[in-house]
Amino acid sequence: GIAKDRYAIGISMDKAVDLQLPFFSAIGEGFRYTLILIRETVIALYTFIAKIFVGQPNFSDVAGPIGIAGIVGNAARMGFTYLLMITAIISINLGVVNLIPFPALDGGRILFVALESIFRRRIPAKFANAVNLVGFSLLIILMIAVTWKDIAKLWQ
Repeated sequence: GIAKDRYAIGISMDKAVDLQLPFFSAIGEGFRYTLILIRETVIALYTFIAKIFVGQPNFSDVAGPIGIAGIVGNAARMGFTYLLMITAIISINLGVVNLIPFPALDGGRILFVALESIFRRRIPAKFANAVNLVGFSLLIILMIAVTWKDIAKLWQ
């Protein structure tokens, strides 16, 4: 279980029931739940990143491609509703992560464009490329670490 005083990036599968709602109520409820998932993802991501800066990251709270494949497989075995839900959760997580103002992500590009509009001149291409290369390298290192953790989980 998850302690109430901490946030975690990820999901857990539990028994669920299908809720039958009128069409427009279902659309409204879908938007409401999507906003809740976005909010919770932002909070969990902020907490994870903050812990990285104080030297206490908890990599058991994240999953790489191997871990995600296992989660999707479990969801598929549980039924179509679970598979659809996990697909939505993964999409929301990827969207939120991609908007982080970090080089090599779309959020980093948005930050560069914002800075260019504030200072009314283009950021030199060599500088932007160098910053994006460093950001991309750090993302690859993080992905390798998370994938290594996923592989280690398989051996346990």
